[in-house]
Amino acid sequence: FQKDYRPDYTLPIAIDFYTHRNEQGQANCFSSHNHEILEILLVQKGTLCVTIDGYNYTIQPGDIAIANPFEIHQGECDCNGTEYLGITTNLKKILPYSQTSLTPAISDLLSGKSRFDTFLHRDQESTQQLFQAFVRLQNALQDKSPQGECISASIVFEIFSVLFREHYHETNLSLRGAQDLAFSRNVSQYLYENYTKDISTRTICDYLYMEMPQFC
Repeated sequence: FQKDYRPDYTLPIAIDFYTHRNEQGQANCFSSHNHEILEILLVQKGTLCVTIDGYNYTIQPGDIAIANPFEIHQGECDCNGTEYLGITTNLKKILPYSQTSLTPAISDLLSGKSRFDTFLHRDQESTQQLFQAFVRLQNALQDKSPQGECISASIVFEIFSVLFREHYHETNLSLRGAQDLAFSRNVSQYLYENYTKDISTRTICDYLYMEMPQFC
């Protein structure tokens, strides 16, 4: 597994290029986890099998997968090797406005009241627009001049304009209720099975793949 990482990001959005080669039967690209940031995956070569919020998707070149904030996700690559882009962005920093319609939209994304579509098929026009924009952004981020930063920022807003226009919607209320119920059952089950052990909030968070602020 190889990750090309540049530590000099200046905008609150990061694009990392991953190359994964299956060695000795190890196909796991990334284990189950979740986080507050929005994560977008674009496969360029091979396939990436991801599980996001309990649903399985096979991502092929040109497809896009989105893990919304706090959705548990994991991925496995095919045996012939996979190359993909991982884009992460802190929504509270990338769209830091206090008196626009973006404010409640970002709040709803972080609270689970709304979400972006998880799987965007390569045949969709909007998916092709996004894919091309991300490639342009990857190149633009190399330029740290004031002009280059403005170009990068403009591409970021172009990306989010497409996401909000084509792939943003309210979360199904019954689904949110089912997720809350599943969460309560998982916590209760863990406590029941481990009540004789030394349990801390940290151990429960690790079991649920959650961050401490999210749990508390």
